[in-house]
Amino acid sequence: REQRHRRDELAKIELEEYMAKWAVPRTLADIPEEVVELAKRQLLNALSNSIRAFNYSLGRGTRASALENLPADGSPAATIFGLRRKTTVQDSILYLGSLVRDLDKDLTFLGEEPSHPDDNLAVLLAVAEAENKSGEEVLLAFILAQEVQVRLASALKLRDNGIDHVACVAISAALGIAKL
Repeated sequence: REQRHRRDELAKIELEEYMAKWAVPRTLADIPEEVVELAKRQLLNALSNSIRAFNYSLGRGTRASALENLPADGSPAATIFGLRRKTTVQDSILYLGSLVRDLDKDLTFLGEEPSHPDDNLAVLLAVAEAENKSGEEVLLAFILAQEVQVRLASALKLRDNGIDHVACVAISAALGIAKL
């Protein structure tokens, strides 16, 4: 049992190092133009669906929560999508993430394992705003996060083990944040 745990820990370290070595040197110039254009369309699609979901019940509920949790002075803050108000980064992520997924069920990657690459978007936009990152930095982080999410979902075959593919977002979004 101890040997298996050690092997699992080594595999985790190797995967983390591999992903870091892959992501850190990447620039938008390394990404094929058609991939960049597709990512731009995905961003616009997700944001337009978020506008449509603005007054749906899920949007109203998470927006009310975001409005209640204003950031403390000097704390990182992000915009409440569709308003000219700021909230905590966490509440901005929850709110925009709920808008993106409420109506945007069309962006599903159907490879060996399904995944929703747009799940990375709210995290990256909120953190990028709080950290004053550029649109190009967000776009690159979004592309890299999607790539990691889709590849992990396909490689891990989580559904075979009773785990939802959304679990991969924790890793892909973290990689995207690190790239920002």
